[in-house]
Amino acid sequence: MADLITFVTETGQIIRGSVMGAFEDDLSGKNYVIYTDNSINETGNYNIYAASYDPEQEDEQILIHAIETEAEWQRIEMMMQKLSKGPEGYGE
Repeated sequence: MADLITFVTETGQIIRGSVMGAFEDDLSGKNYVIYTDNSINETGNYNIYAASYDPEQEDEQILIHAIETEAEWQRIEMMMQKLSKGPEGYGE
């Protein structure tokens, strides 16, 4: 996994994790990060999470925000599918 980054939730919870991908959504104008805390689930896969964030932050800790709508989740899931296909997934 990539280098660990410190994320801080809106409630102050600190999460050490690795970024798997980040993107700006053209529809909402929001920026999202897809990350893992490097924990393994019951099927042997990494637990993967997503959150919105401000890419202009200059702190060592990245403040992340909860996903607010079902439409946001749908766009994030589409991006996760593209990321899982590698570089060729972006041309679709």
